[in-house]
Amino acid sequence: MKKKGSGLYFLAFALAFSVTLSACGPKIPHAIAGSEDCLSCHSSSGVKPYPASHAKQGLDNTKCQKCHQTAS
Repeated sequence: MKKKGSGLYFLAFALAFSVTLSACGPKIPHAIAGSEDCLSCHSSSGVKPYPASHAKQGLDNTKCQKCHQTAS
């Protein structure tokens, strides 16, 4: 038997979880416009490389902002 309100608890948990995932990484301290090619600076050999923990994630420029948002 399904408890009343259990769907609401699930919805609240799912929303909180998705908000957490959408902002899980450090903030991007610069404007994105004109700098859409993140990996030109943040590849493993770039000026400010991404951390070693990112190496096996199959990164490309479309995935960065799933975890990292601009500071402003």
